[in-house]
Amino acid sequence: MAAGREAAVREAAVREAAVREAAVREAAVREPVRAGIRFRFRADPGLERWVRDLARREAECCAFFRFSVTAVGQEVWWDAWVIDDDAARQVLGEFYRLPDALAGDTGAKPVLRRASGNGAAAGQGRAG
Repeated sequence: MAAGREAAVREAAVREAAVREAAVREAAVREPVRAGIRFRFRADPGLERWVRDLARREAECCAFFRFSVTAVGQEVWWDAWVIDDDAARQVLGEFYRLPDALAGDTGAKPVLRRASGNGAAAGQGRAG
């Protein structure tokens, strides 16, 4: 039983490191959308595959999360939304604020810009 717990802790650390890496990549924008949040990354080679893998691992960990990864022009959009639950929405908010928290850890400026406006221009909510 302890070995299983240790493996889960290691996997959580790996996922956290991957989210940290995502936050420091050349991301363009993070924005609220009707159904949740969206991170928009510059579509560098291999980035879509990398984001899809991270989204899959996050979904395996946290059943209340839903993710969609879509290539749109020169960007990769990572949409996240949650079930209708107050605690899940709180975690989604923390996920959205993660770049600010990481910047606070290092004293750096947030890497992901917040979109100007209310995010409704994206208006697509969940993708796919």
